[in-house]
Amino acid sequence: MIVGDPYKFAIVREEIKEWNINNTFSNGVLLFFINGAIFPQEVITVSLNCELRPLKDKLKQLCTNQELFDAPKEVAFRKLYDITYPKNIEIDNDYRFDITPPSFLDNNCCIFGFNNGSQVKILAAKLNYKRSKGRHELDKITVIEAVLPVEELNEIVRQL
Repeated sequence: MIVGDPYKFAIVREEIKEWNINNTFSNGVLLFFINGAIFPQEVITVSLNCELRPLKDKLKQLCTNQELFDAPKEVAFRKLYDITYPKNIEIDNDYRFDITPPSFLDNNCCIFGFNNGSQVKILAAKLNYKRSKGRHELDKITVIEAVLPVEELNEIVRQL
C-alpha cells in the first residue's frame, strides 16, 4: 500500500506473505518516496510490526525549528546529522529530528524531519559509512528534500 504523493512524500508498506511463517513480525517492504527518489534504493526485508509504530510516533512529534527550515538543505542535513550523531562521544545523541527506520539506517539511508509550524520538511541522503571514523561521510552527498503541509503529513500518518 502506498500512502501519500511519491513526487512529494509517500510511504510504501507491504507485507509479503511468503516471508512470514506466522504473524509475529509481519515481514515485508517499507520504502519512502521523497521528491520522487526512493529510500532505500534496494529491497530489504523489514519487520513491519517493529518499525511502523515507532515511525508513526516520530512523524506525529516532529520538532519545530524555523532556523533549520530556512537553511539550505545540505547545511540543515549536516547540522541534523551532527545533532543526532555528535562527533564528541561525551555528548548524548539527540534523536528528535531523526525519522530513519532502523532498517534504512542499516543500509546507510539517513532521514530527518522537522517543521516550521505549517509545513514539514523531510531531508534524506544515502551515505557512505567510514568505519575508521565511526561516522558517515558527509562530503559530496546528495540531499533529497520534500516540503509538504503539516495536514498532508498528518493524513499520511493516519493512513499508515
